[in-house]
Amino acid sequence: MQDSNVLRLIASGNGRDCFEHPLDPARCIKVPHTARGRKESRVEARYLRLQSFFHNTRDTPYIAHYQGIDHTTHGPGWVYDRILDESSNEPSPTLADTLDDEEYGREPIVWDQAFSDFHDWLARTPLVVKDLTPSNLCAQRLQDGRIRLVVIDGIGPSAFLARWVPLSSYANRRNPVYAARRGMDGLHSLIAACAHYRERRAEQRRKRASTETSATVSPVYLLP
Repeated sequence: MQDSNVLRLIASGNGRDCFEHPLDPARCIKVPHTARGRKESRVEARYLRLQSFFHNTRDTPYIAHYQGIDHTTHGPGWVYDRILDESSNEPSPTLADTLDDEEYGREPIVWDQAFSDFHDWLARTPLVVKDLTPSNLCAQRLQDGRIRLVVIDGIGPSAFLARWVPLSSYANRRNPVYAARRGMDGLHSLIAACAHYRERRAEQRRKRASTETSATVSPVYLLP
């Protein structure tokens, strides 16, 4: 395999690993490593296609859009937009990595507006966003200096029927519940949720480091 086709790991979840696309830095590839991850990938992609067909959600700037499937040495990978800051074209950080009291204090008006805009979108979108964990949201810096919160994972309802019948009314009922569950009912509660998430992530990494072996992990390559 050519080194130019090797996938560089961005983040790893319980069911999927997210890699930078080797041929397009504006996209990423989510490669499942469990049966649950494969099922979630199929369900999420199908839900986004249905939403695009019924509600024309392809134009919304508040989600990372699904772009299809590429094949890798570890199986199929689901391709999504990678969120980049508009002025630098550098990857936008997640809320988990950027939002704290100090960051908010530097630009309170910018963050207040970003939070308000996202809540307005969440209240009217037909998309169900069931997992608003801080790691599932990017803070994209726009050309004019504003920040846009963008969902990069956790889209789609848990209820089976709602996956196949994408009603706006269902999303409008469920999204406020999911938002409150993750501390998205206010900006300061979101800051606290981000801090809690970082503490929990650090603890998980410490536990993983104490139990991991030195086994070599084989690289993942994009297939032609």
